[in-house]
Amino acid sequence: MPPSYVHAVAGDGHGIWALDETQAAAFRIDHRSRKVTLPVARAVGGAFDRSFDVGDPERIVTGFGRLWIGDGVTGALNEVNPSARSVVASVPLPTPVSALALLDPSALAAGDGAVWLTSYARGQLWRVDPNLVSLTKTIQVGRGATGVAVGEGGVWVANSLDGTVSRVDPGTNKVVATIQLGHLPSWVAVGGGRVWVSVQP
Repeated sequence: MPPSYVHAVAGDGHGIWALDETQAAAFRIDHRSRKVTLPVARAVGGAFDRSFDVGDPERIVTGFGRLWIGDGVTGALNEVNPSARSVVASVPLPTPVSALALLDPSALAAGDGAVWLTSYARGQLWRVDPNLVSLTKTIQVGRGATGVAVGEGGVWVANSLDGTVSRVDPGTNKVVATIQLGHLPSWVAVGGGRVWVSVQP
């Protein structure tokens, strides 16, 4: 059964992982054949063999040989073993402070020794140790923290309600720069020696 509503993707070197919100499922798509080769999902109305519960998948990233899926409803970061097709660990996230917390984690990134999550509701960046599989640091960034990316000497967070981008030093876990952009910065990417930010007018 192919994905019906894909809203987040991530690559792992063997293909592309896609999250299907309708079926609460994660699929791997072979980058050569462009076909779904590895469905791993919660059975909704019965569907997949060797399925497992990934909760209500909102965000996805690959890193440290694993798949990480954020669940906005249960408020957890799920560590997935793609080969075993199973959730091997779950990291509880801070208790919701409002209905906006259902948007959390609003984005994920992996690199510089950690999995990074943003909290739109709290204006925070969360650091998860992939070896301990636990939340080890909470960093206050800006209101409406959304996109996050790692590279070029920092962890970069778009703060949509503040109109800013925060640069966090992964060595000290501190905000070392705040860049004023105005409008509504939303997503961040790093590449070509630059940090790229999408901004809504």
